[in-house]
Amino acid sequence: MPAMNGFAKLCACALLLCAAAAAADPLPAGWQEYRSAGGGFKVEMPGKPEAIENEFGTQGQKMHGFAFSRDKSGGSKQGAMLAMASDLIGGRKLEDAEKNLDTVRDTAMQTMGARLVREAKENVGGYPARRIEYEGNGYFGTLLVVLTERRMYQVNAMGPQGYSASAEAKRFLDSFALTGN
Repeated sequence: MPAMNGFAKLCACALLLCAAAAAADPLPAGWQEYRSAGGGFKVEMPGKPEAIENEFGTQGQKMHGFAFSRDKSGGSKQGAMLAMASDLIGGRKLEDAEKNLDTVRDTAMQTMGARLVREAKENVGGYPARRIEYEGNGYFGTLLVVLTERRMYQVNAMGPQGYSASAEAKRFLDSFALTGN
């Protein structure tokens, strides 16, 4: 009887694991996971994005990313998604993270001619982050900024009013994860 009890527990655990796997949210039709080997992140997008690989700065920093635009994908949907990693030079101090995120937020708002609507402090992969909602020049967006020792990550969903709060934009933003390279 004890051996049967152990077998029953093992079967019950296997059923729970199968149920959990079945309940996992599969990628909707057309969505794929894209990984940036050079940028150290992954993200899901509803169509094939344009890859971005550029050098910038005076010390050979690199920018790695993906851009997808509904405007270019055909159909009547509008909106754009961008996931980008930019190499940083010099060291970062954890105690300066919030001040650095403030600077990134202010620079982004000024560069885009946008107005800050709302922001929230977050943590992504153990690193400080900000989720910034903004509006400006007829567009609305949500920008996730993550700072690590080596990189700044920007994940942006923007479009007409309501797009950045759509299920599609939320899925994109929430799929972003650091991959550790």
